[in-house]
Amino acid sequence: METKVKTTRNPLIYQSPRQRTLDEAKEMFMKYLKEFAESKNLSEKEVKLIKEFFEEVYIEKKASYIFEDKLKELNLYLNQALIYALSGAYKKQSVTENFTKVFYYRNKKDELNYERH
Repeated sequence: METKVKTTRNPLIYQSPRQRTLDEAKEMFMKYLKEFAESKNLSEKEVKLIKEFFEEVYIEKKASYIFEDKLKELNLYLNQALIYALSGAYKKQSVTENFTKVFYYRNKKDELNYERH
């Protein structure tokens, strides 16, 4: 299974350094497993069983890395939102100014929708 890294062509595909290292470790393990199996005269069934166990652990670990990366991004966003809320920066604006912004953006959105059609 070949993995992909973030490229300029498709920024939605992303892989962290930990995920890349895990993939490299998998490739090395599979390579050395073949050599080990040949030197110890392991049967195909035993090698297949070892590969299945390894693949299960590999997938679990990779999923945890992906999940941790996504949670890290969410955590950063929530921390920034909490800091903003606690700092009271939103209170510095007057109520009229807030309503004006809402109506301005609503009007802009309607104008953009109208221009598209």
